[in-house]
Amino acid sequence: MNALIRKLKPGDAANISRISTAITRVHDLTDFEQVVAKQTQSEDDASFVAEIKGAVVGYWISYIVSGSFGIE
Repeated sequence: MNALIRKLKPGDAANISRISTAITRVHDLTDFEQVVAKQTQSEDDASFVAEIKGAVVGYWISYIVSGSFGIE
């Protein structure tokens, strides 16, 4: 089975929230709508989802921070 890796799209927030809750088994209070909106407008950050047969099955959200070391 092959997965398609693609850039994050604005409509991915609900799927990311579902996956996060499934992994942590706790309702995630993160506002994924806001996170995804910011990520899809940024040219510097790199965020992706994995799809199998059109269903989002994984995600990677990254932030590029410069000039810092050991950010908490």
